[in-house]
Parts: sequence; structure tokens; C-alpha cells
Amino acid sequence: MKQIITLCLVSIVALSACKKYPENPFIVLYPRGERIEGKWKAKEVKLNDVDSSASFRLHTWEFTRNQSVIVQIDRKKTNGFWTTGNSDKDFIIELDNGERTTYEIRKLRRKEFWIKDRNTQLEYRLENIQ
Repeated sequence: MKQIITLCLVSIVALSACKKYPENPFIVLYPRGERIEGKWKAKEVKLNDVDSSASFRLHTWEFTRNQSVIVQIDRKKTNGFWTTGNSDKDFIIELDNGERTTYEIRKLRRKEFWIKDRNTQLEYRLENIQ
């Protein structure tokens, strides 16, 4: 009986650690890097619940497994790298032109990636297009 109770407690603790982001499901099977990897476009962009998506229709972000990033706005591409910060919720993009942006990860699935710019408070709801 003691073993069953111990097993239940360990399972509850282990499963409660699976949900890292506010909008994520309870259990996630793919590692964070695999879910970030891919080519993304803005499905929706909001600032204080006001839709700003039209300004980001020509933006794409391509994140690779080796943590490089290509940000494309219209036809202009800028290279850089991405990383996760000290917190599981931090996502940082540093471009070769010196621009560095820190985001809060709100939701991370293989086809959905929601991030919020910690400085401007813009919330990007990205969808995987690859």
C-alpha cells in the first residue's frame, strides 16, 4: 500500500512539472527545441488586445536546431541566433545587427508558438508553415 501511495505522489509531482507555459496543455511529449524549430509566420499579433496583425503579414521567423534564426521582413533577411534564458519562459532572439529581444513564451506546440515581447508587450501568435 505504501508503494502505491508513493508511486501516486511521484506521478503527481512529475506530471505537474510538465506544464511550463500558461497556454500549454498539461503534458508535452516533444522537447522545447524540437517545438521551436521550423519556419513561422504571424497568425495574429496583439497589443493590449488590439489587433496589430496587418503590420506583420510579411514577417517570417525561421528557427533551426542549432539555434540560428533568420528573420525575414518582406524580402529583407536578417540572421542571428535564438536561445532560452534563465527561466523556462524566456526566449531571446539576438540578431547580427545587434538587436536583442526577450520574449515570454506563452504557448509552445509543434504548430503554435505564442510569445510576448517583454519590452513592447506585443503578443505574437505564430503558426508553423513548414
